[in-house]
Amino acid sequence: MNLPALKDLEIKSGARILVRAGFDVPIERGLVQDDFRIRGVLPTLDFVVGKNAVPIIICHLGRPSGWDENFSIEPVAKKLAEVWKRKLVIVDEKVEKLPDYPIPHLYFFRFDISKHDPKRLIDQMREKDAGILENLRFYQGEEANDSAFAKKLAELGEAYVNEAFSASHRNHASIDAVTKLLPSAAGFQFVGEVNALTGVLEHPKKPVVVMMGGIKLSDKAPAVLNLAKFSDHILLGGGLASLFFKAQGFEVGKSVLAKVGEEKIAAQIWRNHKDKIKLPLDVVVSTTKDGAPECVQAHKVKPHQMILDIGPKTILEYSKYIKIAKTLVWNGPMGYFESKQFSHGTFALARLFAAVSTKTSVFGLVGGGETLEVIRREHLDKYIDHVSSGGGAMLDFLGGKDFPGVTALLESKTNVKV
Repeated sequence: MNLPALKDLEIKSGARILVRAGFDVPIERGLVQDDFRIRGVLPTLDFVVGKNAVPIIICHLGRPSGWDENFSIEPVAKKLAEVWKRKLVIVDEKVEKLPDYPIPHLYFFRFDISKHDPKRLIDQMREKDAGILENLRFYQGEEANDSAFAKKLAELGEAYVNEAFSASHRNHASIDAVTKLLPSAAGFQFVGEVNALTGVLEHPKKPVVVMMGGIKLSDKAPAVLNLAKFSDHILLGGGLASLFFKAQGFEVGKSVLAKVGEEKIAAQIWRNHKDKIKLPLDVVVSTTKDGAPECVQAHKVKPHQMILDIGPKTILEYSKYIKIAKTLVWNGPMGYFESKQFSHGTFALARLFAAVSTKTSVFGLVGGGETLEVIRREHLDKYIDHVSSGGGAMLDFLGGKDFPGVTALLESKTNVKV
């Protein structure tokens, strides 16, 4: 896919470059818990700064309903300043002049840009400085893909760079409409995401083995169906496996399932692809999420029990498929990994996945919030070929769904000196 890339933009010294980042990160007690997505954008920011240009970062956090300080970007700005080694300066609407001492700053403009124009302050920023605006989803125009809101954003820069793959499956103003107003390009991480996922879809090495867990089949079904066209084996775990068992009439007790009606989706997928889909041979059950674990055969779950992990026979069986793979794709845990006693299946296969991925002849791809949590907890990311920054975005891309961020960049103009 020939995306317009950041390196194709002829950026002049002093230009303001609007950078859409994917900074929707977990925050607890006002602190960022995982900076994977933040660090992933640094190469693009460094490139822009290396051209003596000034990045103006725009991003969202969570799903606020209007202006809500609980979803402020401030914790993200603090973490970015820390990892990027910039002095953070928080700027409100009353500030008239920015500091003039020559060290790199990160300015967090925490005011409402629909009421107070930040351009007068942005114009004061020096080379090596960067700015970051408050949560885009505080504004109705963002999710409405409103052209007027996009124009407000576009006025703050002379070019646009999309480095938010994780948000680019959404048809929002900062992803789509803004590309119609500025020379636009994909950031380094964005290009890497698209190349990795396209490679899996268009020319994967065989055998292709997919490991899919978690709960929400409705979110994963398009990817499962699309991958089933060319994959050799699909290994199911977690709530997905429980759902497929239930769709076939097996007892799953009090196991956590997703939305009502997903059994029909599971039944249809099973009917069409049961030759490729592998279900657990044994499972680890308990009466509660903190109860005593018991391993039983998959068809012997009792009504008062819930399935919380895959069992040792399943781990051994799934391992056989993972070991022969040339292309590996993983999204979603195999069980309730948050509890140590029900985490063995997920972590055992995660370690094997990483070990197999280190072979030069094997390509490993992982994605999804919980999956990344597992990978990073075990420090396995350095052994895996591609760790996607987007969970839902990765699934949509693998499912062949419309991807507004890619479409917008392909239709935008680039190679324009800014």
